[in-house]
Amino acid sequence: MTTYPTLDEARRAATSETFEIVEIDHARDGRCYVCCRSSAQGLRAALARAPVVEIVRVIGGHTIKTAEQIEAERVAYLREHCTCERCGVHIDGNVAYRQEEWGRLGGRAVPVTAYYCDPCRVLLQAVGQGEYTAMHERAVDVPSVEPYTKE
Repeated sequence: MTTYPTLDEARRAATSETFEIVEIDHARDGRCYVCCRSSAQGLRAALARAPVVEIVRVIGGHTIKTAEQIEAERVAYLREHCTCERCGVHIDGNVAYRQEEWGRLGGRAVPVTAYYCDPCRVLLQAVGQGEYTAMHERAVDVPSVEPYTKE
């Protein structure tokens, strides 16, 4: 088992098979990090069934990506994949007007976010809250697990 003294070193050494970086208390190296193919919770369960002498205890799990990488991916995704709900124009979701509402999804209420371009935002503010949008259709169209007919 390869151990790393810092989280950054473990993140650099992570391969495509690595699911999570797990912080452990090692018998020889003390507190260190290992690249693991399962979560920290899965490693705890495996060690409960078959203890390993080297691992004293599992402290916790960390993601492979840093917080900066996760935020950069979120910003890039919103920039590339957002369209206006009303007119379908491609917009940057990071700076666009967005409206969050609650919709129904399989019998439960879930948050739904709709993005609008500037002309549509002005129109929506003029029309008010009563306009029916494509966001409502997206929130309603998801089928429920309940059967359509009674038997």
